[in-house]
Formats: sequence, structure tokens, C-alpha cells
Amino acid sequence: LSSFGFSDAPFYPPQYTQTKDSEKMVLQQRNNQKMKLTHFTMRTYFMTSIVGFFLNWNNFWNNWNDTLKEKLDQIQSLERQLKEERNDKSEKKKKQVLELEKQKKLWEDIKGKQFVLLLALLKSCLDIIIFSNNPGVDLHAKYRGKKLNEGFHSICGILSASTVIYNNFPNAETK
Repeated sequence: LSSFGFSDAPFYPPQYTQTKDSEKMVLQQRNNQKMKLTHFTMRTYFMTSIVGFFLNWNNFWNNWNDTLKEKLDQIQSLERQLKEERNDKSEKKKKQVLELEKQKKLWEDIKGKQFVLLLALLKSCLDIIIFSNNPGVDLHAKYRGKKLNEGFHSICGILSASTVIYNNFPNAETK
């Protein structure tokens, strides 16, 4: 909107005649406003990527500590029980074997979810690197004295986009 002169009215009312100086003033005002809005937008992107990182870290950590470890403990205890009762041919052992297979299937599902959460965490890390190099934030220029290498910046962007594509690509159904 700034580029099209949406906010020009206070600076250049239509009833006044246009001169070269007034046109330069209006263009300078538009460029200044566009730079301010660009910097604000880039800072907002950077802050949302930091918030996204903490949310993804929290999801990853909670899944790791609660669900994954709990399911692994259940599987290990079932396997210990089955080893203790090796020669038992009873119905109880058959139920335990079925329960173990069911728990192992759940374990695989949880590991798949953990992998998706890991990819989301990786994407958040890459987004922080990408947005920290944009105008308005420029963390690398402020703290290292030079901007981040554009090649590395581009690779981070490609990897970040690849994680999104991988997560949204439909899984092939096995027959």
C-alpha cells in the first residue's frame, strides 16, 4: 500500500500542483515508510520463528520424555515377562505375545510421530537462521560484523522448504 501512495494524502494533497521537489519528497516519504514497514515485518517474522522454535522444542521434548520412554518401558517389561516364561504354552503367553506385537506397532507409530516433530524442530532452527539475516534484524551483521553467507542462507531456506514438503507429502499406502 505504501508503494502505491495509499498514505500520501497527508504529505501531498491532490489540490496542490505537482513540482519536481514535491514529487521527490513524496517518493522519499514512500521509501522511508516502506523501509520501516519492511523492518517491522522482518522483525515480526523473526520473533514468530523463535516462538515456533520453543513450541516445537516443547512438543518434541514432551513426546520424547512422556510417550516414547513410557512405551519403551512397557515393551521391555513385556519382553522380560516372556523370557521368564519361555516354556509356558498357555493362553496367557499367547495373549502376552499379542500384546507385545500391539505395543511394538504403537512404538513404531510413536517413533514416526517423533520423527515428524524432529523435522518441525529442524525447520524452526533453519527459520531462525534465515530470518536472523534479513534487513531489520541483521543479527549476524550486528554481532559478527558481516552478514551471513548468501549460499548458506539459501541452503537453509531450501532445507526448511524441503521439511515442509516432506511433512505434507502423502504417504504411499502399502498393499
